[in-house]
This record gives sequence, structure tokens and C-alpha cells, in this order.
Amino acid sequence: MFLLSFAALSVLSLTQSGFVAQKRNQEISRANLVIQSVVADMRLWAADISNYKSNWAPYNRTFSPPGYPEYKVKAQAKFDGREIDSPCAELETQWEPTNRGKRTMPNAIVPVELTLSWSTDAKDQVSILTYVGEPKRDVTGITFKVNGPSKPSLSMGDLTHYRVTAEDAQKRPLDNLMFQWIPDDRYVSITDYATRDGRYFEIVRDQIAAMPDVPPPLPPAQSPITCYARYAGAYLAAEGMDGIELP
Repeated sequence: MFLLSFAALSVLSLTQSGFVAQKRNQEISRANLVIQSVVADMRLWAADISNYKSNWAPYNRTFSPPGYPEYKVKAQAKFDGREIDSPCAELETQWEPTNRGKRTMPNAIVPVELTLSWSTDAKDQVSILTYVGEPKRDVTGITFKVNGPSKPSLSMGDLTHYRVTAEDAQKRPLDNLMFQWIPDDRYVSITDYATRDGRYFEIVRDQIAAMPDVPPPLPPAQSPITCYARYAGAYLAAEGMDGIELP
């Protein structure tokens, strides 16, 4: 009787432990589904650029997900964003010692940490860290603003520089564009101080085109350089840049 009782109690204890473990696994699985639904709602909300550029108040608080009042979600979003290197940090580190710097995209992603709990027990919770990227803008509404040239007439050895920014149709800045400048190397060269992201560009007049193998210098109404960026699969060119005299 003692042995049979001991065996029965052992089986009962194992069965109960199995039920408890199964119930906890079910709770964790359901909690993961709920927190993933919160992430999906958050990404849909952040797809609006106005929301993305806000202070992320809906995701810097504790709340119950719609339809799940038994859960509490503590959300913490770094709304000022985080910069990332383009194309990747490993490749860009080689440029750190140079004056040209790295190609970085400021505020390109917003880190968000979500913790979902279903009781006061610290073990009854799941957490996730995710990143939300800046949503795409309408390409047709993007415009460049070029500040420069700083010196409109270049003699041999003279420098001139430009700064460029971009805005969408609602005049909101696009901070993550990478600009590329193409100079007419018959007359000018890029200096080491031109940044790799293209937001600051500097050239030096160090060439004189030989005649008659090449056409004469460009007239003052034109610029000896072009600037463009690639965004959402489209090439965007800066327009209306002031010309430079090349005496």
C-alpha cells in the first residue's frame, strides 16, 4: 500500500507539473501573439511620417492593447531616433580617420522596447526590442535646396563649397538622403573636405582645359558640377544651381 501510494502521488505530481508547464507555455504563446499585434499596430501608426517625426507619445507609456484588457504593455521608444551607417559600419570605419567622415543616416530608425505582462509576477511577462524605419515619402514632392557656391568666380587654386538639403512636399526635411556630386574634372577637383554623404561639397580650381581638344569653359549661367540623390528607386537631381565663372 505504501509503495502504491507513493507511486500514485508521484504520477499525480508529474501530471500536475505537466499541466502547469502546459498552461504557462500557452500563456507565453498567447502573450507573444498579443505583443506581435502591438508591434504591427505600431508599424502601421509609424507609416505616417507625421507620427514618425512626433514624440511617439502613444508608445512611451503603459497601456492595455485593444481587445486584451488582461494585459499591460510598457512601451519605451527612443523617438529622437538612432543613426546608422551606410552601407554598413564595418565598411565605413575605414573612413573615420579621414576628413571626409562616414556616410551616416541620422534618425533613420527608432528603437522601441515593449514589455507585456499579465500579472504582478515578474516572471509573467515577455519583452521585445524592435526597430522602426523611417517611412518612404512621395518622390514627386521632393526638392533640393543648394546653398552655394560660396565663391562664384574661381581662379587657379581657388576653393568653393556647397551645402545641400532636401525636403518633401510638406517642407519636412529628408535627413537620410545620400547626395552625389559629379564635377567637370576638366576644370575642378573634389577636395578631401567634401563629406562622403554629400551634404557638404567642396571643389578646387586646379585644371585648365587644353585647347582645341576640348570645348571652351562653360558659360557663367551653368554650373560645372551636378548633384543628385537616389531615393525609392528614383534619381533626383538638384536644379537651379548658380553658375561659376572660370576665368
